[in-house]
Amino acid sequence: MVIESKISRSSLDPFDDQLRNAILTNLGFVADLEKLETIVMVQNVAPVAVNQKIVFKDTHFNVSKLIGKGAYGRVYKVKLAEKDITFAVKKEMPPNLWELYILLELQKRIPEHLMSAFMTPEYAIVGNNATLIFASFSPYGTLLDVVNNVFNRTGKNVDETVVFILAFQMLVIIEQLHRGDILHLDLKPDNFLVMKKLTKDSDDCILQLIDFGNAVDLRRFPSKQKFNGTVETDKFKCSEMKEGRPWVYQPDLYCL
Repeated sequence: MVIESKISRSSLDPFDDQLRNAILTNLGFVADLEKLETIVMVQNVAPVAVNQKIVFKDTHFNVSKLIGKGAYGRVYKVKLAEKDITFAVKKEMPPNLWELYILLELQKRIPEHLMSAFMTPEYAIVGNNATLIFASFSPYGTLLDVVNNVFNRTGKNVDETVVFILAFQMLVIIEQLHRGDILHLDLKPDNFLVMKKLTKDSDDCILQLIDFGNAVDLRRFPSKQKFNGTVETDKFKCSEMKEGRPWVYQPDLYCL
């Protein structure tokens, strides 16, 4: 009833937690999670701290560093104790099942050869108090980090040719995302990781899009559905959001 009552309107707020929870319940998402080998369901997620361990089934991860924090969570650098493999672990409180749902849907909708351009949950721990999502670690940080580092070291902006290449890669990423009927709605330089160095001998995408907490799955709504919600940061609001007009793809295109 929640879904039907909300989508019967000409436009709706896709960020509505009640709507998102109703969609996940209707899909039986939690029951599906319990079937996955890479997901562990617990009563409560244990506290995460630097120099402590995270236990996933029988596997231990050493927490080496806090690498980022925001209003809803923190990101840690962790190492698989038995092997020299590094991950980034995103801890969100309260738990964010919606982002985990979007990340798992991406694996079904994005062509395999392009999946490296999207955050992928290698493992996840889901509790009543928090979620932990294990993903690839970037040794270079975000696109914002890289741009700032270049300027701080050289006093110059990133070379124009490199800007063109990175802009093209971002366009390809968002094109594929939209072809998969998903909107990101939080596009900004610090939500693109730089995963490896740019080289003239490779056409591989070096960027990876992360942070899908605001994402919208268009397949859960009627075709041509319009939305009217707004993001919190004024700089990233498209004209439609600022003026209270309906939107679909406009926020992502504006932020690009």
